[in-house]
Amino acid sequence: MSLGVRDRFRLMMEAILRLHLACMTLSPEKWSGQSDSPPEFFVRYHLRDIEDCIAGRRYPRKLLKFAVIDRWDFFLWCKRQGIPLPEFWFPPGWKLAYEWPEEPQPYDTNGVPIVEETREIVMVPTAWQLREDAADAALGEDIGATSGDEPKLRHNQRARNACQFVAELLWRQ
Repeated sequence: MSLGVRDRFRLMMEAILRLHLACMTLSPEKWSGQSDSPPEFFVRYHLRDIEDCIAGRRYPRKLLKFAVIDRWDFFLWCKRQGIPLPEFWFPPGWKLAYEWPEEPQPYDTNGVPIVEETREIVMVPTAWQLREDAADAALGEDIGATSGDEPKLRHNQRARNACQFVAELLWRQ
Protein backbone atom coordinates (compact mmCIF):
# COMPACT_ATOMS: atom_id res chain seq x y z
CA MET A 1 0.00 0.00 0.00
CA SER A 2 1.43 3.37 -1.02
CA LEU A 3 2.28 6.06 1.49
CA GLY A 4 -0.47 8.40 0.19
CA VAL A 5 -3.16 5.73 0.58
CA ARG A 6 -1.98 4.85 4.10
CA ASP A 7 -1.96 8.52 5.04
CA ARG A 8 -5.54 8.99 3.80
CA PHE A 9 -6.75 5.92 5.71
CA ARG A 10 -5.01 7.21 8.83
CA LEU A 11 -6.64 10.64 8.46
CA MET A 12 -10.07 9.15 7.80
CA MET A 13 -9.95 6.79 10.77
CA GLU A 14 -8.83 9.61 13.05
CA ALA A 15 -11.67 11.80 11.75
CA ILE A 16 -14.19 9.00 12.36
CA LEU A 17 -12.89 8.43 15.87
CA ARG A 18 -12.99 12.17 16.72
CA LEU A 19 -16.46 12.57 15.13
CA HIS A 20 -15.23 14.91 12.40
CA LEU A 21 -16.34 12.49 9.67
CA ALA A 22 -19.61 10.59 9.84
CA CYS A 23 -19.45 6.87 9.19
CA MET A 24 -22.69 5.14 8.26
CA THR A 25 -21.71 1.74 9.67
CA LEU A 26 -19.81 2.74 12.81
CA SER A 27 -21.72 4.39 15.62
CA PRO A 28 -19.72 6.54 18.05
CA GLU A 29 -21.98 5.51 20.94
CA LYS A 30 -21.11 2.85 23.45
CA TRP A 31 -22.62 -0.58 22.78
CA SER A 32 -24.92 -2.01 25.40
CA GLY A 33 -26.72 -5.32 25.71
CA GLN A 34 -30.08 -3.64 25.09
CA SER A 35 -28.94 -2.31 21.70
CA ASP A 36 -30.69 -3.61 18.58
CA SER A 37 -27.45 -3.51 16.57
CA PRO A 38 -24.64 -6.04 16.93
CA PRO A 39 -21.43 -4.82 18.61
CA GLU A 40 -19.45 -4.63 15.34
CA PHE A 41 -21.54 -1.57 14.37
CA PHE A 42 -19.91 0.45 17.15
CA VAL A 43 -16.52 2.19 17.07
CA ARG A 44 -15.39 0.74 20.39
CA TYR A 45 -15.61 -2.79 19.00
CA HIS A 46 -12.96 -1.83 16.40
CA LEU A 47 -11.01 0.56 18.64
CA ARG A 48 -7.75 -1.43 18.61
CA ASP A 49 -7.84 -1.73 14.80
CA ILE A 50 -8.67 1.98 14.44
CA GLU A 51 -5.79 2.95 16.75
CA ASP A 52 -3.41 0.68 14.80
CA CYS A 53 -4.53 2.35 11.59
CA ILE A 54 -4.03 5.85 13.04
CA ALA A 55 -0.59 4.90 14.35
CA GLY A 56 0.35 3.46 10.95
CA ARG A 57 1.06 -0.04 12.29
CA ARG A 58 -1.51 -1.92 10.21
CA TYR A 59 -4.57 -1.27 8.07
CA PRO A 60 -7.14 -4.02 8.64
CA ARG A 61 -8.84 -4.69 5.31
CA LYS A 62 -11.99 -5.99 7.00
CA LEU A 63 -12.43 -2.71 8.94
CA LEU A 64 -11.69 -0.53 5.92
CA LYS A 65 -14.27 -2.38 3.84
CA PHE A 66 -16.82 -2.24 6.66
CA ALA A 67 -16.55 1.52 7.29
CA VAL A 68 -19.00 3.15 4.83
CA ILE A 69 -18.79 6.90 4.38
CA ASP A 70 -21.39 8.97 2.56
CA ARG A 71 -20.04 10.82 -0.50
CA TRP A 72 -21.44 14.19 0.60
CA ASP A 73 -20.02 13.85 4.11
CA PHE A 74 -16.66 12.90 2.63
CA PHE A 75 -16.80 15.89 0.28
CA LEU A 76 -17.47 18.29 3.17
CA TRP A 77 -14.71 16.75 5.27
CA CYS A 78 -12.19 17.04 2.41
CA LYS A 79 -13.13 20.69 1.88
CA ARG A 80 -12.78 21.47 5.60
CA GLN A 81 -9.39 19.75 5.75
CA GLY A 82 -8.13 21.19 2.46
CA ILE A 83 -7.64 17.71 1.02
CA PRO A 84 -8.02 17.38 -2.76
CA LEU A 85 -10.99 15.25 -3.77
CA PRO A 86 -10.01 11.81 -5.09
CA GLU A 87 -10.76 11.51 -8.81
CA PHE A 88 -12.11 7.96 -8.55
CA TRP A 89 -15.05 9.24 -6.44
CA PHE A 90 -15.34 12.78 -7.79
CA PRO A 91 -14.55 12.61 -11.52
CA PRO A 92 -13.76 15.82 -13.44
CA GLY A 93 -16.93 17.65 -14.47
CA TRP A 94 -18.96 15.94 -11.75
CA LYS A 95 -21.71 18.21 -10.43
CA LEU A 96 -22.39 18.34 -6.72
CA ALA A 97 -25.96 19.52 -6.96
CA TYR A 98 -28.72 19.61 -9.50
CA GLU A 99 -28.52 22.67 -11.71
CA TRP A 100 -31.81 24.20 -12.70
CA PRO A 101 -32.22 25.15 -16.34
CA GLU A 102 -31.35 28.72 -17.21
CA GLU A 103 -34.85 29.60 -18.40
CA PRO A 104 -37.98 27.81 -17.23
CA GLN A 105 -40.22 26.13 -19.80
CA PRO A 106 -42.66 28.79 -21.05
CA TYR A 107 -46.37 28.08 -20.75
CA ASP A 108 -49.41 29.90 -22.00
CA THR A 109 -52.27 30.98 -19.73
CA ASN A 110 -53.92 27.53 -19.96
CA GLY A 111 -50.80 25.69 -18.82
CA VAL A 112 -49.96 24.39 -22.30
CA PRO A 113 -46.19 24.26 -23.03
CA ILE A 114 -44.82 26.55 -25.74
CA VAL A 115 -42.31 24.97 -28.13
CA GLU A 116 -38.85 26.53 -27.67
CA GLU A 117 -37.74 26.66 -31.32
CA THR A 118 -40.72 28.47 -32.78
CA ARG A 119 -42.37 29.82 -29.62
CA GLU A 120 -45.73 28.64 -30.88
CA ILE A 121 -48.32 27.09 -28.63
CA VAL A 122 -48.50 23.31 -28.70
CA MET A 123 -52.09 22.21 -28.38
CA VAL A 124 -52.20 19.12 -26.22
CA PRO A 125 -55.83 18.10 -26.12
CA THR A 126 -57.37 16.76 -22.99
CA ALA A 127 -59.34 13.51 -23.06
CA TRP A 128 -62.70 15.24 -23.52
CA GLN A 129 -61.29 17.25 -26.44
CA LEU A 130 -60.06 14.24 -28.36
CA ARG A 131 -62.21 12.88 -31.15
CA GLU A 132 -62.49 9.53 -32.86
CA ASP A 133 -60.99 10.91 -36.05
CA ALA A 134 -60.47 14.19 -37.88
CA ALA A 135 -64.01 14.20 -39.31
CA ASP A 136 -65.59 13.93 -35.87
CA ALA A 137 -63.25 16.68 -34.63
CA ALA A 138 -64.34 18.93 -37.47
CA LEU A 139 -68.01 18.27 -36.69
CA GLY A 140 -67.45 18.86 -32.98
CA GLU A 141 -68.94 15.57 -31.82
CA ASP A 142 -68.15 14.31 -28.34
CA ILE A 143 -66.12 11.20 -27.64
CA GLY A 144 -68.36 8.21 -27.49
CA ALA A 145 -71.09 9.90 -29.45
CA THR A 146 -72.62 7.52 -31.89
CA SER A 147 -73.99 8.16 -35.30
CA GLY A 148 -76.84 5.84 -36.17
CA ASP A 149 -76.28 2.22 -35.21
CA GLU A 150 -72.54 2.45 -34.28
CA PRO A 151 -71.82 1.08 -30.79
CA LYS A 152 -70.50 3.41 -28.11
CA LEU A 153 -66.72 3.11 -27.64
CA ARG A 154 -65.29 1.45 -24.53
CA HIS A 155 -62.86 3.34 -22.29
CA ASN A 156 -59.78 1.53 -23.66
CA GLN A 157 -60.86 2.23 -27.25
CA ARG A 158 -61.29 5.91 -26.47
CA ALA A 159 -57.89 5.97 -24.77
CA ARG A 160 -56.24 4.29 -27.76
CA ASN A 161 -57.88 6.77 -30.15
CA ALA A 162 -56.74 9.64 -27.94
CA CYS A 163 -53.15 8.39 -27.96
CA GLN A 164 -53.21 7.98 -31.73
CA PHE A 165 -54.60 11.49 -32.12
CA VAL A 166 -51.85 13.00 -29.93
CA ALA A 167 -49.18 10.97 -31.75
CA GLU A 168 -50.48 12.23 -35.09
CA LEU A 169 -50.34 15.85 -33.87
CA LEU A 170 -46.79 15.39 -32.59
CA TRP A 171 -45.72 13.69 -35.82
CA ARG A 172 -47.02 16.62 -37.89
CA GLN A 173 -45.04 19.08 -35.76
